[in-house]
Amino acid sequence: MPSHDILTHITALADQAADIAIAPDADLGGTRIATAIWNSLTQTAQKRSVICDIGMTPTHTPQEPWPPDSPVWADLRTMLSSPAAALASGCLTRGYPVEQEGCIVEAMIAHLHTEAKAQ
Repeated sequence: MPSHDILTHITALADQAADIAIAPDADLGGTRIATAIWNSLTQTAQKRSVICDIGMTPTHTPQEPWPPDSPVWADLRTMLSSPAAALASGCLTRGYPVEQEGCIVEAMIAHLHTEAKAQ
């Protein structure tokens, strides 16, 4: 989890940005980190922000699924009422974690392409 100092720094940077993409790992920890970052942002910055599910990128490497009795399932379901609800939903649908390092570039290119089409 990002420290208070890191969240303060992220908030200051976000206040200067035109658009903000929060793209953590697509797993329980990532949903918690994304929520912490989102909650640290000003309301104005939140309006310019999106939490990305990097697991939606077809280039990620599928992982071993979480065991059926893993508490991860219940914990992700609680995140469905958080700002990272779409990310949590994607994690639950896939059933396994996706590390951002393997596909972050492709995920951000896809995000930017989608944003450009929307404008």
